[in-house]
Amino acid sequence: MLELRKVSRGYQVTLPRTYRDKFHLEIGDMLEFVERDDELIIRPLKTVKKENTAKRLIEFLKRSKNLINDISENELLKLVYKERKKIRTKNKETERKVFDENSH
Repeated sequence: MLELRKVSRGYQVTLPRTYRDKFHLEIGDMLEFVERDDELIIRPLKTVKKENTAKRLIEFLKRSKNLINDISENELLKLVYKERKKIRTKNKETERKVFDENSH
């Protein structure tokens, strides 16, 4: 699908609604700009929101009451960082797959 947009004052461009909806973009989301040959590629870069990580951690702790008594604070932090890394990796893989499918 070809969509044309004009660069406005301040070098701003409005993203078409079809792309905002397709890629679930919200105000404040990050976009990655990549230069390839003579093309400028814009792709969404989803970040892991701390609130989501905290909710998942709380759910995990509720399910594993025995574990929480036997785990140190440092071990718990390592689990949190490991979980965030898994989420980020999964998000990047999904975004790249969507991008690759749409670039052909």
